Amino acid sequence: MSDQNPFEDFDFGEETPSEPQPQEEKPSNRNFLIALGVIGGIFVLVAIALVAVVLFVLPQRNAALREQQQAQLAANTATAFAATENAQQALLLLTPSATPIPTATPVPPTNTPVIVQPPTATPTLTPTSVSDAQKATLSAQQTQLAAGKFTATVLPTSTALPETGFADQVGLPGMIGIGVALVVIILVARRLRSS
Repeated sequence: MSDQNPFEDFDFGEETPSEPQPQEEKPSNRNFLIALGVIGGIFVLVAIALVAVVLFVLPQRNAALREQQQAQLAANTATAFAATENAQQALLLLTPSATPIPTATPVPPTNTPVIVQPPTATPTLTPTSVSDAQKATLSAQQTQLAAGKFTATVLPTSTALPETGFADQVGLPGMIGIGVALVVIILVARRLRSS
């Protein structure tokens, strides 16, 4: 037993030079690089689209918005001007004026012939450019003045809905679209890495 090596039966993990080892193949990064190129291309296209929107679409939209605001301002100014004129007319109509009290003065009789003429229709003054809304406003103001309120106030009213809010300021539909696109990119990248 002394001639035999007692450790001969044990394998210590030493490699014998006679057995060739197969080389492990490195995983190919080709799919990852393709996915990275597609994502990079998408981002470049989105950047180009954003530049186009900023340069072409936004100035036209802002110009149209400015024109709409100017038209609205002109309409509001005309309404306020008409209400002011109507209030002034109503105030003039209701303002008491000093009328002289008739005094008895003796009239000497004269021999002047009197010619009797048939009565004629007196023309009434009616404004031709007054709309129904302006007539209603004047009527309401005259009623208030007749009730003892000697101040005519014009209350401004809103003619358009506001265009503000979280979704309008932040662009909620765009954010949802970008979120969905990113989830799809994550799922595609995982699928490509696992294959």
